[in-house]
Amino acid sequence: MASTYLQNPSSGSSVSAERKTLTFSAWIKRSGLGSTQYLLTGINSSYYTTIYFTSSDNLSVYSYEGGTTRCNVTTTAVYRDTNAWYHIVVAIDTTQATANDRVKFYVNGVQETSITYSTNFPQNYNTYYGMTSGTDGYPTYLSSDSSSNFFNGLMADVYLVGGTAYTASTFGQTDAASGIWKPITSPSISWGTGVGGNVNLKFANSGSLGTDSSGSSNNWTVNGTGTQTLDTPSNVFATFNPLVKSSSATGATFSNGNTNVISSSGWLTAPATLGVSSGKWYWEVKCGTISGSNYIQAGVSSENAVFTNAGSYHESTAYCYAYHWDGQKYVNNVASSFGTAPSTGDIIMIALDCDNGFIYAGLNGTWQNSGDPTSGGSGTGALTTLASNQLWFPTVSAYSNTHNGNFGNGYFGTTAVASGNADGAGYGIFEYAPPTGYYALCTKNINTYG
Repeated sequence: MASTYLQNPSSGSSVSAERKTLTFSAWIKRSGLGSTQYLLTGINSSYYTTIYFTSSDNLSVYSYEGGTTRCNVTTTAVYRDTNAWYHIVVAIDTTQATANDRVKFYVNGVQETSITYSTNFPQNYNTYYGMTSGTDGYPTYLSSDSSSNFFNGLMADVYLVGGTAYTASTFGQTDAASGIWKPITSPSISWGTGVGGNVNLKFANSGSLGTDSSGSSNNWTVNGTGTQTLDTPSNVFATFNPLVKSSSATGATFSNGNTNVISSSGWLTAPATLGVSSGKWYWEVKCGTISGSNYIQAGVSSENAVFTNAGSYHESTAYCYAYHWDGQKYVNNVASSFGTAPSTGDIIMIALDCDNGFIYAGLNGTWQNSGDPTSGGSGTGALTTLASNQLWFPTVSAYSNTHNGNFGNGYFGTTAVASGNADGAGYGIFEYAPPTGYYALCTKNINTYG
């Protein structure tokens, strides 16, 4: 959502009591870190209230009124996990007599108690949430302030409820079997009456992401190029990990939910957020510009290579296996001929067979070196034999280039995958059909097949 925001209805009415007491609940998966990112903002010029991540990755509520700070409350905790979904609930109730009770944060079902209260809301203060541009001139925005400080990541199941300060248990619960905090499908909510707030955005309709599911028909306007993904709190898909990358690249960035790897200059190597040591797995990488000075490598790296001895590019250390822009394969930093050289816009296919110990590479629907990922222990046409007793991470290297990964999320960048190929379990959307017995790298598949 790094260039996308949603705006509440532009006409209707706001209710003062719902500006004093309200709840924001959302499932969030972060991508970009280390910058100011607004989650929910009611604003008109120098008058605003915002819930946001600070540039230090804390969670904060801030309100400003024509030159005066009216609230500045921030968690001590930081939130830098780019693989997990966080369930964030912020309850505001300025009617509370105790100042420190006027803002409460809940993360994954637990109330945050280590808080810096630089400035509390004055008692009975009207926030700038729940107003409308048609009647009040202070619209509410999700994921931005309409022009800057965009949230960089994914959102799911967003609630803004006026009139009640709910706890996290209204929206989530602990799974009895796994102990994991999970969403409540149909929470019991007393909705307010103000058209400016009171919304549930599930993002279920890819053609109308602002559709309200609260029953109040408070549909929000979508601005920008937001895309729907299969990555959800209930089934997390692998993405590239911006916290573990080579350091030689300049201008290194990750975008589109960390499925894009971009290096403006030099090598940028990044592993995926999920690693595997058993099972069979399939993913794709769409090449950016391939030229004499724009390169790509795609394959796998061992846990040790990723976290302990990572070099500036993919094959620079042991236990790294890759298919290269020149059609060669690299195994432990040794190059040899393998297949066809990829071109700009081509799609590299990777099949990882941890059970039999092989990795295969393909291009545009054809497995290179006459490879057959379904050949089991014979490893017909495999790129190489895997080293034993390793945890393997999908890895991509880009040199002055942009490359788009698809672990089944359904997009190459912001472009939807043209074909609709799922794996045998029904998960993922791929350009090419995964080989029989191979699965998308997501938590539900790892739980079943890993």
